[in-house]
Amino acid sequence: MTLHATRGAALLSWVNSLHVADPVEAVLQLQDCSIFIKIIDRIHGTEEGQQILKQPVSERLDFVCSFLQKNRKHPSSPECLV
Repeated sequence: MTLHATRGAALLSWVNSLHVADPVEAVLQLQDCSIFIKIIDRIHGTEEGQQILKQPVSERLDFVCSFLQKNRKHPSSPECLV
């Protein structure tokens, strides 16, 4: 799936504005989900994600998708959430 350049730039700008990690320069740097897990930890005020970061990428993605599904305001498929 191709990400529109403007949307990609907006996502990177948003992620970098949260200051949860070193600045991200490319969307591909987000594919291991570690930044999203750090964002979730900041939202919850916990470090629950630290254990998830030790898991394989597939489990990290499941964790992020689960968070998004639990906290969504409008019904949609998991693919649309991410």
